[in-house]
Amino acid sequence: MLAQAAGEEPVLGAEFCIYTDNDFNLAAIQWSYGCFLINWGEITLATSLTTDSLQRFRKRGNHAFIADCLNTLYGGNGAEARRLLEEGLRIALDVENSDYLGQACMYLAEFALWEEDADQAAHWLGQSLAYQAVRKRLTIDELQRLFIAARLLTLQEQYQHAATLLGLIEVEHRRIYCAYQGPMLPLVNAARTTVRAALGVEAFDEAFAAGQHLSLGEAYSAIEIPS
Repeated sequence: MLAQAAGEEPVLGAEFCIYTDNDFNLAAIQWSYGCFLINWGEITLATSLTTDSLQRFRKRGNHAFIADCLNTLYGGNGAEARRLLEEGLRIALDVENSDYLGQACMYLAEFALWEEDADQAAHWLGQSLAYQAVRKRLTIDELQRLFIAARLLTLQEQYQHAATLLGLIEVEHRRIYCAYQGPMLPLVNAARTTVRAALGVEAFDEAFAAGQHLSLGEAYSAIEIPS
């Protein structure tokens, strides 16, 4: 055996390999792919991947990554997803990560909208904006936050403002590098139908067109955020 080993090419041991922590790397890949699938509406497969990713991150004690992973687990069981998000929020507070905090609060605003609780939705949206400032360039996360804002305005029956924000969403969604096809899209489309019916075609089209020239900062200024 020694003679055979002496005749072989030398190899690096596992301790020199950048992928020694296989659980971490696999969990990171699962999380990334799970997020991609959620944005494309493949909730069942995405939840399976992010659940496995979460277990791997827990085993390694990667608390910041646990918070990030938790924020993707909002499909399926609403009560369990809320519990996980609240856990993610606590972890994000512990590690003082503003991006994770902003995302967790955004999804908690989404849950509040599912429950038709406008006050809680406005609270969590305000927290999301406080932790994670409006980006200069639109991202998938920012697009989802716009979806939530438009649905909040619709729930509050602020139809004029909602129509304006929907106009901005229409423009920005076309510009984004990867079109969003996830579970929030049919909900914002339903809000659009509600707003159009409430305002009438002519008034809706006018507000919708005006919204296409808004900046992201101007879009959120119309929303009443509780102090």
